[in-house]
Amino acid sequence: MHVAGVFVYPVKSCGAVALPEATLDECGLLYDRRWIVAKKSKGDNMAMLTQRAYPKLATVRCFLTSTHLELRAPSQAVPLRIPLPAPLGDVDAQRAEANATSTKVDVWDAVGVSGIDEGDVAAQWFSSLVNTPVRMLRKSQSPPRLVGERPGKEAPDDLAVAFPDSFPLSVASQESLRDLNSRLVRAGHDPVPMDRFRPNIVLARAPAPHAEDTWVSMKVGGLTLRAGNPCLRCVMTTMDQETGERPSAQPLALLKQYRMHKEKKRPFFAWYYYVDAAPRAGGVVRVGDDVRVLEQRRSAYPGYTYTPDATTPVVVGKQASWGVALASATVAAAATAAMILRPWK
Repeated sequence: MHVAGVFVYPVKSCGAVALPEATLDECGLLYDRRWIVAKKSKGDNMAMLTQRAYPKLATVRCFLTSTHLELRAPSQAVPLRIPLPAPLGDVDAQRAEANATSTKVDVWDAVGVSGIDEGDVAAQWFSSLVNTPVRMLRKSQSPPRLVGERPGKEAPDDLAVAFPDSFPLSVASQESLRDLNSRLVRAGHDPVPMDRFRPNIVLARAPAPHAEDTWVSMKVGGLTLRAGNPCLRCVMTTMDQETGERPSAQPLALLKQYRMHKEKKRPFFAWYYYVDAAPRAGGVVRVGDDVRVLEQRRSAYPGYTYTPDATTPVVVGKQASWGVALASATVAAAATAAMILRPWK
């Protein structure tokens, strides 16, 4: 296996940046989900905005220069430029922010996550975009948002994140997407691109679709990554990540038929990971990095039952056994190949 793609999403629920390589800070890939858009709520803390309720966030294209984050959107006449902050965990930046006024925002059940307001220009840009008064916040250096403080998250005590839903990294495989798209095509639906799942790392040449359900840890280049939780999926998977529109209820509706988490009552696709040991900053993930599974469960993740599709290769030992003729799978693959990995802009 190898790394086929590396992506960061600087502003939560906005566009991706495709990178040839990405450095890690203490909270994951540098600048990934470092910013969030939030509005006033009935409580003391602000409430986050996501594509679920504000689909225009999907139209925001993100660009990283050596000094700034630049944001553009079709509805906005001018781009927004935000100076890049120091990596999370930077000691000098922590001292500089010691007396800064922070704003609290709730990120799911992580209540009162600290952020630094990026000012009125950024607020006006996003308020105009979503037609709602909002503020743009960046994750403050301290206090850290600890993954293990959330119910149901088994993580090291010191594992911190910025504004992602859960763990620092999400990992998906091309083989799992091909399996999903094969099912969609045969059911009369259009295939979907990988951007519907917003992964940080995309793997190629996995031994089978959803083989990642059995992985406990893996070596990615020089990094050792450990699996956290499966990535539970929501309506965002049905949203075109360029237009913010919902062409159909797919792929979420189909995922509910064969990828349901029994306890959470939601479908899942891909997995969350984190760097296995401190210090977690300073490593690099590169496109082309070799990937090797280090530890593996004897059976798939116990939270669900996965029934392989008729055209899905089931790995038995070192051989791939096909449920039907290879030609049938080849036809389905050809029909979806053009859209399996649509480039991000």
